[in-house]
Amino acid sequence: MWDMARLFVEYAGDIFIDEGAYAIMRWAMMYAQTHGVTIRTFRHYDVEALETALKSHTSGTKMPVVVCDGFCPECGQVAPLQSFLLSLRKKGGWLLIDDTQAMGILGEAHTAKAPYGFGGGGSLKWQNINDPFVVSVFSCAKAFGAPVAAICGSNHFIEKIDSASLTRVHCSPVSMASIRAVQNALHINHKEGNMLRTRLLKNVHCFRQTLLHTGIRARGGLFPVQSLMLPDRSSAHLLWKLLSNNGVRSVMLQRTNNRAALCFLLSSQFEESDIERAARLIAMLWHKIINNNTLTCFTRSVPARQVRSIEQGVRAYTFGERS
Repeated sequence: MWDMARLFVEYAGDIFIDEGAYAIMRWAMMYAQTHGVTIRTFRHYDVEALETALKSHTSGTKMPVVVCDGFCPECGQVAPLQSFLLSLRKKGGWLLIDDTQAMGILGEAHTAKAPYGFGGGGSLKWQNINDPFVVSVFSCAKAFGAPVAAICGSNHFIEKIDSASLTRVHCSPVSMASIRAVQNALHINHKEGNMLRTRLLKNVHCFRQTLLHTGIRARGGLFPVQSLMLPDRSSAHLLWKLLSNNGVRSVMLQRTNNRAALCFLLSSQFEESDIERAARLIAMLWHKIINNNTLTCFTRSVPARQVRSIEQGVRAYTFGERS
């Protein structure tokens, strides 16, 4: 991303950033801003907002750049890349996407029965896009589990990056162990990736449906990153603590207006019975918190006796489940 920002200083006009774009992408583009490039934001995945913003582009012969994520796990939507490209063609310009979330999950020829598609080639494959003015940057550390980042684009663009890159000069190269990890992941993806994605989709369906039957709706669509919005940090922390005590790990995320979310990362390695049991535990804990009226006192610290009372009920529940 740093190298991309340096390149845009020389060749690009204004940079238009989706307001939901990943933070590292926004940080890198600030380099271009310090060198005179105008940075503008537009509403998340809003084509009309982008077209309105593009009308302000006045950088002469330099082309505008649109920056966004290929997939947003928070809203569960794939970026409208085709529409973004149509808007850009009126001005001429580049589309830069961070495809970290989609790479290894989404692929080509998706259908209603196979919403992930096939092959795991990312959001460009999912939308059947092959355009020389699209550049994709992604990490393999998500679906492929290897700490390696990559950049894909036209031969001409990659040659420019290769010759102008400062990170290739001043940062250590990818280790051979990490390269082997990527090669192994791609080999597994080629042999059984579609089968693993089918299993993953079943796990996501199982998680969402089990929660839905108890009146809880998870956010994230059919993506394997599912989240539950909570009223504030105190309630999120209490639920996180109770789940951790019972073997269900989650990630706390801070949201605006003091709201928080618990994030659950699903994998094809889990059995459906494990997913269902975890979802039932989440639902039981959530409703138990409400029934204990803890939501009314989340502006203060939760009394220890309430936490102990809930934890005792959870132990009885989980032991009963195992028997």
